[in-house]
Amino acid sequence: MFRDLRTRPPALTVVFALSVAHVVTTLAAASGVTRTGPSDFHVELADPNLWPAGFLLAVPVAVACWHSPAITSRIILSAAVPQFVLAALVALRDIAGGWNDPLIVFGFLYPILMTPVFAAFGGLGCLLARGRRRPDDHPAPSRP
Repeated sequence: MFRDLRTRPPALTVVFALSVAHVVTTLAAASGVTRTGPSDFHVELADPNLWPAGFLLAVPVAVACWHSPAITSRIILSAAVPQFVLAALVALRDIAGGWNDPLIVFGFLYPILMTPVFAAFGGLGCLLARGRRRPDDHPAPSRP
């Protein structure tokens, strides 16, 4: 529907940009593989303190859905999809590093839990948008 970037609603673009910025920051802040002993390693593929901060994206999702309620599902997806990409990148880094940790699938737990939170906040934004008074909805009374 939005073939040209100029016709894409700004609310959708802002939420997507914030979600991508969160993903990039979480990956960049990870310490990677560090040696802790002669044969021990500490593996950090994504910053464990920044990754849960993705839940805070629910606030921009609510504001964007309040601003553009017609595209709520797209706004929710634009926030959630980069989080799934983050989990996939962490899993791919784990496999490429040869660690093959079977518990890496729990990395998908954050995006799975974030999606209903984003949906709830998006629904809240839509509900608040319904109660929003627009000047064209209720014309001002005319003076005699």
